[in-house]
Amino acid sequence: MALDPSRGRIWAIQGNGGTGFAYYDLSTQAWTSVAALPAASSWGSWIVHTCSALKAGANDDAIYYAPANGSSALYRYSVSGNSFTALASAPASLSSGSVGVWPYNWDSDKILVIRGGGTTTMYLYSISGNSWSTYSYRPAFFGFGTGTFAVYDPETNYVYINLNEGYRYIYRLKLETGELEPFARTPIAYSREARRLAIVKVDGRKFLYVFRGYEYSPYAVWRIPIFY
Repeated sequence: MALDPSRGRIWAIQGNGGTGFAYYDLSTQAWTSVAALPAASSWGSWIVHTCSALKAGANDDAIYYAPANGSSALYRYSVSGNSFTALASAPASLSSGSVGVWPYNWDSDKILVIRGGGTTTMYLYSISGNSWSTYSYRPAFFGFGTGTFAVYDPETNYVYINLNEGYRYIYRLKLETGELEPFARTPIAYSREARRLAIVKVDGRKFLYVFRGYEYSPYAVWRIPIFY
């Protein structure tokens, strides 16, 4: 899913091998289907919206879609045109655990991409250049796979990352320096559907919310305080 605050929508891809693509209108509480995805969404699929309500001057018409699941393809969806355009392919296939993050206060021209598939690789996709480069970080010690997810904090330029299903650790990546450090440990291991992270402010305090995943009981949602 991808939040679109400029339109009051949440965009969602179907997953599970489907090609459905739709948005949920927050005011009318109704779903509307749009053009079908050009390739089925499955393991590791993701979307990123470059929303002008988040960063002035961003291309509010664009939503970027990577089917992953062993594909290196990347597409751009035009909201006004209701159509997809193929873009430059990633240097290697994206797979389970792939995720894209738009770090708009660090570099609004880039999308940070975790490759997934058990690899340690991260890429930067240049929006203006339609090109890819490898993002160097340290320590690059863990292969990201099923269950990996990431969320960006625009106030600090940290990216918070689940490692993989069956693990308890949350790490955070400092984009300016490429430093990856432990942030927190959940009470019990998260599962593959832990691809749900959110940063939320409650009464002026900031929390990282973590959805454990559905496969094992007890089911859980945790929130972890974020301090500076």
